[in-house]
Amino acid sequence: MRFTLVKIFLSFILLSLTFVNSNAQASTDFIEVKSLFDSTEPVWINFYNGYDNFGNKYLLILGNNQETEKGFLHFINKKTKLFLEGPYNLIQSKLLAMDTLSNVWGNLTGERQDSMFSANLISSDKKLAYDLRFKQINRNIIEPAECPYNISYHIYKNDSTKNLLNFQLFEDGIVHGYYFSNDDKINYYLSGRCLDLSCRSIQLSGTSPISWKKEKFKIQILNDHEIILSSTNHKFKKTFIKENKLEFICKSYFTNRHSIQARYLNLDNRNYQKWIQNFTQNWINSCINRNQSPIDSNTNMKLNFDLAWCNHQYISGIFFWNEQGYRLNINYPLNYNLKSGEVIQLIDLFEKNTDYKSVIKNYIDSSKQVLSVNFTKNNKEFIQKDPFNYWTILPTGLCFTSELNSIYGAYRILVPYARLDALLRKNSFVKKLI
Repeated sequence: MRFTLVKIFLSFILLSLTFVNSNAQASTDFIEVKSLFDSTEPVWINFYNGYDNFGNKYLLILGNNQETEKGFLHFINKKTKLFLEGPYNLIQSKLLAMDTLSNVWGNLTGERQDSMFSANLISSDKKLAYDLRFKQINRNIIEPAECPYNISYHIYKNDSTKNLLNFQLFEDGIVHGYYFSNDDKINYYLSGRCLDLSCRSIQLSGTSPISWKKEKFKIQILNDHEIILSSTNHKFKKTFIKENKLEFICKSYFTNRHSIQARYLNLDNRNYQKWIQNFTQNWINSCINRNQSPIDSNTNMKLNFDLAWCNHQYISGIFFWNEQGYRLNINYPLNYNLKSGEVIQLIDLFEKNTDYKSVIKNYIDSSKQVLSVNFTKNNKEFIQKDPFNYWTILPTGLCFTSELNSIYGAYRILVPYARLDALLRKNSFVKKLI
């Protein structure tokens, strides 16, 4: 047994620890995994691509001779990998994980179902734990998984449309959303994170984009259909029923020097699909063309989408990304009419010859004065100088957002539809929201 392990690790140490993104590397892994077994016996080798609960990418190569399972787990983001070994089982895997120095790192336990493989990787000291999701792939086509499994958008209602709750899950456990209550006449922008790996419990901070009142919330997911939203000061506790869950689609482009990824909400709407695919492909192409210089080597660019609201009528949110050499996010608001198949411009919501811009600007300017009262001097200057150019459509009004500052964060000002009622176009769908 000791001789076998020495043979395994002599082979293992010789492996490259570089990012696996080519057919040549895939072939190398195939040969190396096969070399872990007796050359006279048949070996079945499977390749899996996937993500952990933090959005990190992995490549898993497992070989078996129907008795023993051996292989490697690549941490693509960290450019390292572990050696795996254990008894073979068609459904369950219980594998010992060891590092390049032959030290026991921990254990990987998993379960196969069709082409999917779910696993937990836990270090021996219990300080590190990863929830992994893999999809089996062809070894000659090494491509990233479509999207991390926990990226999604959830829509909930309580008491018909009196209370609305939407939130988006990001791959690192971050949660953004909105809560509106027509009963209590309150609006909150929600921001927080999952408290557990499966994201059954979520802790959130709420800020009203009208009064800037702050509140703490907690979401407890009971099952696939019900959740409980409660405020931490126990002012209320409400049960919400799921109306819909929407998934995201990811596009990726990899070379030896570049990693470019774009993600967008997947909606069953032909016009939207055509527009969004053109938009994301053009963004990817612009990144490819812009990063041809050797000085821009090893770039990693990601187009994210922060969804504000989505229903049968429209989708509203903000795309954001980091340009090379810039610290601040570049923002691109998207307001799209799913019924007409057109991007919504602010002017489309108002009657002709109305001075809606001045009404909105005056409201935002007065709101800035109230918003910045209790802030520091530098924070006040940031709020006062920012034009709040980025707007989204919410059920209770138009929300204008500042730039995202690494120190001060981002601020939101909601202009209620009641303030705009006389100016809104009579046949506009937002009229029905009042």
